Amino acid sequence: MSEKQAAVWTRSIFKGLAVSAFLMATSSMTLAEPFTAVGAYDGGIRAFGPDQTAIVPGGEAMLMGRGFQPNQPVYLRQNGEALNGGEPYLADDKGSLRAQISIPETANPGMYPVVAELGGDAPFATTFDVTVSAQLDEMGADAYAVTSAPIVKRPYQVAYGNGAIYVAASEGRPPITETYVAKIDPATLETIAKVQPGSAPERNGRDMGH
Repeated sequence: MSEKQAAVWTRSIFKGLAVSAFLMATSSMTLAEPFTAVGAYDGGIRAFGPDQTAIVPGGEAMLMGRGFQPNQPVYLRQNGEALNGGEPYLADDKGSLRAQISIPETANPGMYPVVAELGGDAPFATTFDVTVSAQLDEMGADAYAVTSAPIVKRPYQVAYGNGAIYVAASEGRPPITETYVAKIDPATLETIAKVQPGSAPERNGRDMGH
């Protein structure tokens, strides 16, 4: 046997041993069988910055999700990379999910799709977007006298008229647990009045809250 033939023969043996070792290792692992379970998901996941602010490079993205199975594991991937070190986030016993992910300082402003893989007995996959905004510094703040005070939680719309500030706010994502419109004194920022609408009608047998 020539030296060249011996080298080829040796490489073939090592390749065969490597393949055999790989097959033995994977056969001993506990993996979910593909195409054996069908799940469903009728919820949603949204991302926002701390205290409902914008998500910025170097900051945190707060995640809120609903509609999961109780204690269901949720794996997140972005750009093919597993988040949270590859460990799943876990829904609570009511099927809600609250988590946070760190945004790299090098992230450019834009919309980033995230894949959510739901495990357990109801496997499913869905996507949601994490929108990263540019970090903007204050501009011209020194030209104004700024007064702040805690008024309402989760405001989403503000209007001014008839000498008062009107703020609409809501808590939750269907079902809405609390929603109201508050009338604010613009001089003292005190709440003058607050009104809460009645419950919203059910939709397809689903409680929509207020």
